Amino acid sequence: MENGLEVTSKKFNKLEKIHSLEFIENDRKILVIGETQNKKLKYIIWDIYNNEETKPTSLDKFLTINNFGKRLAGSPGNLLQVNDEGNVISILKWIEKSLKLNQEKNVEKKFPPQDLKHFKDKKPDGSLDKRHIIYYNKNINPDFKSIVSEKEPWVLGDYDRHSYCLHQNKNGSEIDTLQLIVGRSTVQIWHQVRDDSKPRDELPNKGEPFLEYIWTNGIPVNQERKKTRLRIETFKYGSNDDKSKLTDFYLKVYWYERASKKVDEKELEKIIVEDNKIIDKLENKVDKKVIMETENNNEEGVGRREKVIRCQDVIDKISAIRCACKALEYINKRTKFLVNYVKEHRCEEIVAYINHIICRFIKCKPEDYKLLDVRYNVMKNLILGDCDHLIKFTLFENNDEDKKATKLHIPRNMFWKKGKFIDDDTKNDEITNVMELAIHHCKGREIKDTIIVAYLLEYYSRHATDYAGWMSTVSKALPLLFKYNYDDCVTKLFRKECFANQNYFSAQDPYNIIPEEYQERRNHNIKFRAFGVNLRSNEYKWYGGILKSLESLKIKTYKFFGELDNNDVEKKPLALRVVPLPEFTTNRINQQEEVECNIILKIIYSFFIPRWYKIGRDEKHKLSPFSRVVYYENNDDIYDNPATEAIIDFRWKKAKNFFFLLFLRFLLFIFCFGLINAAYLDHGTIINQLFYLSLKLYIMSIMLRDFHYSNGFGNVEIIDTKLIVWMSVTIFFLWMEAISYLRLIPNIATYIYYVKIITKAVFPFLLFNIVVIMAFAHTMLILLKETKNIETKDTTFSGTATNPVNGQELDVKMKADFHPDDMNDNPFSYFPTAIVATYYWLNGDFIQRDEFDFWAVEVLSLIASILLVTILQNMLIAFMGGVYQKAETKGRQALLRFRANQIANYEALHHYNFWPYEPDPKYIYYVSQSKIFVEWYNSRKNDQDPIYSDFENKSTYTKHVFEEKNYDIHSIWDYEEDNKMKINKNDDKNKNVKQKNKVDNIEKEIKNDDNIKDIKKDIKDDDIEAIKEDIKKIGIENMKNMNDIIGRLLKTLN
Repeated sequence: MENGLEVTSKKFNKLEKIHSLEFIENDRKILVIGETQNKKLKYIIWDIYNNEETKPTSLDKFLTINNFGKRLAGSPGNLLQVNDEGNVISILKWIEKSLKLNQEKNVEKKFPPQDLKHFKDKKPDGSLDKRHIIYYNKNINPDFKSIVSEKEPWVLGDYDRHSYCLHQNKNGSEIDTLQLIVGRSTVQIWHQVRDDSKPRDELPNKGEPFLEYIWTNGIPVNQERKKTRLRIETFKYGSNDDKSKLTDFYLKVYWYERASKKVDEKELEKIIVEDNKIIDKLENKVDKKVIMETENNNEEGVGRREKVIRCQDVIDKISAIRCACKALEYINKRTKFLVNYVKEHRCEEIVAYINHIICRFIKCKPEDYKLLDVRYNVMKNLILGDCDHLIKFTLFENNDEDKKATKLHIPRNMFWKKGKFIDDDTKNDEITNVMELAIHHCKGREIKDTIIVAYLLEYYSRHATDYAGWMSTVSKALPLLFKYNYDDCVTKLFRKECFANQNYFSAQDPYNIIPEEYQERRNHNIKFRAFGVNLRSNEYKWYGGILKSLESLKIKTYKFFGELDNNDVEKKPLALRVVPLPEFTTNRINQQEEVECNIILKIIYSFFIPRWYKIGRDEKHKLSPFSRVVYYENNDDIYDNPATEAIIDFRWKKAKNFFFLLFLRFLLFIFCFGLINAAYLDHGTIINQLFYLSLKLYIMSIMLRDFHYSNGFGNVEIIDTKLIVWMSVTIFFLWMEAISYLRLIPNIATYIYYVKIITKAVFPFLLFNIVVIMAFAHTMLILLKETKNIETKDTTFSGTATNPVNGQELDVKMKADFHPDDMNDNPFSYFPTAIVATYYWLNGDFIQRDEFDFWAVEVLSLIASILLVTILQNMLIAFMGGVYQKAETKGRQALLRFRANQIANYEALHHYNFWPYEPDPKYIYYVSQSKIFVEWYNSRKNDQDPIYSDFENKSTYTKHVFEEKNYDIHSIWDYEEDNKMKINKNDDKNKNVKQKNKVDNIEKEIKNDDNIKDIKKDIKDDDIEAIKEDIKKIGIENMKNMNDIIGRLLKTLN
């Protein structure tokens, strides 16, 4: 098989029978224990991600066929045996030790001792560089000179380096050189093609060295220092392979690293001193066994780590690309601390070389890269390495609009290894996918620096139209998008095509999924109806038949009323969609009841006992992603989406019953409170114990002193005015609360939100009106506070009155007694009443004109009439008209937000289940009229640009397109040879097929007697000989059939 990552079948010819198979080394390899022809046990280590030939190794000294089945026991990741002495021995550890010994022996055989020469490199100023030692084989490369000296610019200060010549070839004036350099924490291979007789522009990479391979030890930043540097234990040369430029080599390095990477910064210096002492002790120990025992016992402290790099590790593209991706993450963590521009530029240069290596592999081996990402999750390394351009090339290649590009990254909801934890403001959130990792990694940055998140969102949403599960990572990460204020990304995400147009129902009839209940309805006025598909258990339940009967009755009822009117009119067709957010409503709250109780207690608890929250404030992470989004969101964009409406419709079916029950209990409370207030005002004699209990529970203690059990409020003689005021205020707020409960009814709720939206919109304008009113009130206060010198208008009343005693008529004339200092007569003598009086100008009540005869009053009244009544009041009317149109569109969204908040609260409450609990389905389906989806999509058709488009349009962003480099043809990685092998194989297959078809066609024509003569004329002797030659190439297996055909052909021609 060509792909080293592909898991495939394998036949072990040297084993007659396999006794045991066990996955080892994180499921990368399989331990195969089998029986050979001579009845001996042997084992084989099969690397399922490699193609190397496997050789069986004997187990007779350790395990035999006789005691194999009796004394062998398996456990996850291990294989144990009980020996003759009764001791338990791990077979895997024994095999591991034997493998190490065999490897050492093989290395000694393949890499004989050699006398390597070395010299010290020179600095740019010509002086000796004592920290850089260069090794070479004098017999093979006597004139070797270093092509690179210092390639770890993130290291502050000087450090030790060791270089080895891997290849040097002189062809005339052209010198081709490969150099391996071991630095403080990396192993790199650099390549240079130099020719002094040619201009620099004609040379590969202008004659400068270019990177071919890089490996990093991955040591944490706070542990990297001189004591933990890479140390070379062994380096050996092997024979040179004619097919590769590289000389075979064996490099074994080791370093010291603390196992526990989480270290308190306050104790870091102390820990470093202690670790340095341990490292010095380990370095002074010569015995390897003592070192290994120290490593095994030191689980959290500093220990020795080893790495072996051979020529095959460099040539193996899969392994090299994985190391390159890790190197990007490693370098990025260190460049953040650089303040030197020169060092930053040199780091960027190395990163550019690594990016080119990876891009070239992706371009030439896309399927291999896809499997590499599946197995090792290299996308995680690219995210932590801030590789914006490389991530975009991986996801979209060089074409932003191509939706049919190779899908090199497959979304998944878990890492291969244990998930990473990042501190959160509520609790440690476990990052389980790259989408969450990208959000956490980019949080707190400027918007322009979060383009990685935009790339991933665009990639997942773009392919979600064809595959329902592509948004699985997005559904889990959506709460984090709102929490860390990625508002622009969310707004564009919820306008994507995947929420309206979906292509994965083409292979199945939607009406096989849509419930019969929805199919029987007329569906005239529906917007969205949601439902879930859960596989129910076949276990018999006593209530199962009852539920089926009720469901059947409901369907028949819908059908009857649907056909009652418009019997001749066909039902409107339904369009089926699925919410492209898998497990969006699934929570992690334990729904099992802690204490079992009977149905009567459940009814009592449900109707009369307030519910409590099942999770605490610090346990929001247990809520479903939908509920967490509701808590964090701060805009209405997500509610203007058909999928969101479907989710709310699906979850509201359960939650609305609970809140309607709360509403009924609240109405009962209002009823009791109103009766008691009426009894107090009428001095009633309500003595019923029920109302007495209500009084004790709901009424203020000030009323309890006037209540008597015998006659209620009959003894009340003087009603307390303050109490009446508080009662009226309480009644007002109770009615407001009751009105707010009416939001449970959709048609009424819409108008409630109209009022709320209009009030919120015009509130600033109302404040402006109040300020203007206060200005006029203050003006009139100054003008009419002292009225001694201002004439007043006398108000007189005249008429006739009849004396009832003698019937005498009298002429009566009365004059109003006006007191300018009294605020009842002159409201402008007191500022609060002046404000009220000024407000009533809006109704045309100008009281100052009726009482005062003063030209200034007339002028100010005229100005106020023009400004307040004519201008501002008409502006308010016009403004409210425009706001009402906006309220019509926002009212629906406000209703959905209210329901979403209620659903989130309901999810966190403790519930009493009368029926077995059914978890929410992974996918939520919903139906609606097709035109609704079309209208929604058309209204947003002009806003379908990529989510990352605004990021790239900024002036600071530089677009990058992968291009071949002129030094690629000189690289040690020859992709053209691989492609030629594939092309030759395909050509051979196609050629064989063509020859077979040619012969078959000739045979068919021969069978027709009418065409025999024509065939004799057309086919020449040269053609027959050519056919014979082609047949020889087809293969030995088909020769008999081909010979028979040729024989019949010759007989016919002769």
